[in-house]
Amino acid sequence: MLTRLALIATAHADPAARRLGLAADSAGLWFRSRRLRRHWADHENHCHQAITRAIAGLTPRRTVLVLGSGQLRDIPLALLAHTFDSVLLVDAVHLWPARRQAGRFANVRCVTSDVTGRLAQFAFGFAPNPPLATVKADDSIDLTISANILSQLPIAAEEWLERHGRPPADIAAMAHQLVGEHLAALTRLPGRVCLLSDIEMQERDRSGTILARHDLLAGHTLPAPDDAWLWPVAPFGMAQKERAYLHHSVAISDFKAA
Repeated sequence: MLTRLALIATAHADPAARRLGLAADSAGLWFRSRRLRRHWADHENHCHQAITRAIAGLTPRRTVLVLGSGQLRDIPLALLAHTFDSVLLVDAVHLWPARRQAGRFANVRCVTSDVTGRLAQFAFGFAPNPPLATVKADDSIDLTISANILSQLPIAAEEWLERHGRPPADIAAMAHQLVGEHLAALTRLPGRVCLLSDIEMQERDRSGTILARHDLLAGHTLPAPDDAWLWPVAPFGMAQKERAYLHHSVAISDFKAA
C-alpha cells in the first residue's frame, strides 16, 4: 500500500514545486480524495459532463491540453485519449498513480511544468516566466481544460510571502495578479477553452445556514457558467464536527466565447 512518504518520493515534480511543498500537498490530496470519494463523486461527475460538452462539435481534435491534471479524478481520461490524437497532462506534480493511469494510453503524455511561471521566483529567486510559457506556442491545441486549478494558483506564493513577513496588501495583490494572469493566458491559447473552477468557499452548519463566505478568486469574477454546483470539500466531521466547507464550483465549457 502506498504511503504518503512513498508518494512524495516517487512524484515527478517541478524542482521549485517540490521545494515549496507542492509534492507533499499533492500526496495529502490523493489520500483525502480517496477518503471522500463518495462526497466528491457529484463534483467529479459535473466536471466530466462539462468536458464532454466542450468536446461536442469540436473539430479538428488534434491535441487536448489539461492544465492541472492532478489526480485525474475530475478528468475523463479515457474519453480524451479516444477522442484526440494527443493528450497533454500538465501539472507541477505528477504522482505515481496518475502516471500509471496515463501510461495506459499511448497518446497520453505527462508534462511536469509550473503553469504560473512563478514558482521558481519564490523557491529560488529566479526571474518569473510568462504563464503557460511551455505550451502556448503549440498551434495543434484544439481544446484546453483548466481543471480546478484557478483558485489554487496563488496558494504557494501567498504562503511564501506570509512566511517572509510581507503585508496582507502585498499578498492579496499577488493572488489577484496570478489569477488574472492565468485567465488572460487562457484567452491567448489556440482552440476552445473549458474552465472548471471553484469560486467561493461557504461554511455551513447542519441546518444549511451559511455562516461565512470566502472569495477564492482574489477579487476576479468569471463569465456566466453553463453549470454550477456545491462541492463538499470538507463535509461535517472532516474539519469540524458541526461545520461543513463547501466550494461553489462552476463550469464554462467555452470560456473564450462566454
